[in-house]
Formats: sequence, C-alpha cells, structure tokens
Amino acid sequence: MSAFDAGCCCEMNIENILKEIEKDFSEERVDEMFAEEVFSGNWVDVDWKEDGYENEYDWYCDHGRGEAESVVVDEIVLGWEEKYNGGKVLSGDEKCEVVDGIRELYYNLGLR
Repeated sequence: MSAFDAGCCCEMNIENILKEIEKDFSEERVDEMFAEEVFSGNWVDVDWKEDGYENEYDWYCDHGRGEAESVVVDEIVLGWEEKYNGGKVLSGDEKCEVVDGIRELYYNLGLR
C-alpha cells in the first residue's frame, strides 16, 4: 500500500501514513519503546532517588519535558520512512502532520 494521494503523485496522504504506522506499531510496542527510552537514563536527573522517587519512570512522568516522547516519535517516523517511503525523508510539513497524528494515536506520546 502506498501513502501517496491518488490526486497528486507528490502529495503524501497523512491518513494512510498513520494507518501504516498504527499497523506496524501497536500501543503495547510503543509503550515498551517509551519505557525503554525513559529507563535509558538519558532524561532523568542523577539524583532522582534523592527526590523520593521509586524509579526513573515515575521521576520522568513528573519532571520530563517530552524528550523521551520525541525520541520514540522520531523512531516511529524513521521506521515508516524506511519501510514505506524507500528511506526518503518526509518534508517538514508532512512530518509535522505525521508527528501530530502519532501523538494523537498513542497516549504515552501525547503532550501532557
């Protein structure tokens, strides 16, 4: 299936892109990707335990600024570009629309 709109060979159909993404990235898979990114330690202060948190995930949920979410969204977009778009990068406007759609599809990636 191609995400190109039948009306114009150059315009991407964002709805189809999101359907392909949803097919390849289940909610469970995305939740796992998000948790792995949070537990990677890249987005958590070294003194998170001193702040009274039991784990990095809880600290990030209270103090994170969307960095882990952005990494996962970028991984999803890259995965789609490689599998369905021949490795070609989406244009800026297309990527913004796809990113917004991904954040609506997946609870953990939505801006809180």
